[in-house]
Amino acid sequence: MHGAVVHAGAYIGEEIEEYLAAGFDTIVLIEPNPQIFARLLVHVEFWRQWLAAFAKVYDLPRPPRIHAVNLAASDRAGIVPFFVTELAMYSSLLVPRPDAIHTASVIDVVTRPIDALMDDLGVDPSSVDLIVLDTQGSEHLVLAGASTVLPYVNAVVVETPKQLHQGQATQAALDALLIGHGLRRSCDGIKGASNAIYLREVA
Repeated sequence: MHGAVVHAGAYIGEEIEEYLAAGFDTIVLIEPNPQIFARLLVHVEFWRQWLAAFAKVYDLPRPPRIHAVNLAASDRAGIVPFFVTELAMYSSLLVPRPDAIHTASVIDVVTRPIDALMDDLGVDPSSVDLIVLDTQGSEHLVLAGASTVLPYVNAVVVETPKQLHQGQATQAALDALLIGHGLRRSCDGIKGASNAIYLREVA
């Protein structure tokens, strides 16, 4: 496989090895939490050095490009509050429900649409084959900022958490949004019971 994968809410980049094994030549990892992003950078740098050394030893073409970006994917560019929770994996652009999650702190983060970010990074929108979302309730905002990219995407994987954040889109709303781009929910639980995969409908 060639092409690009965009992962919003990449955390520390546990999936990098999977993306490389799948054959993606461009990997874009988006993580807004600066403390988590520092750990992501360490992971990314390891793979960059390993891939460069491997390519040199075996006289291979350029290694896959791995981009790590410290911002939040959303529907518009700006600076907004980001709610850091005690369990960092539940941090979100959306306000956590106080009866469900405890907010440890609120920080300001930069937001940028995926469409604009691809332009910033020099990634051709038509090369994006897969989008992975783990943004804790703000998936609808991320997808709204990817209207240029989505017509080219063949699959979208969404972690669909319980309704833990205020203003979170329902599963039905995400289904309708992606059906509008020709992507239909195929199955759940690919990597866990809370994941849904959407595949491009074949005409």
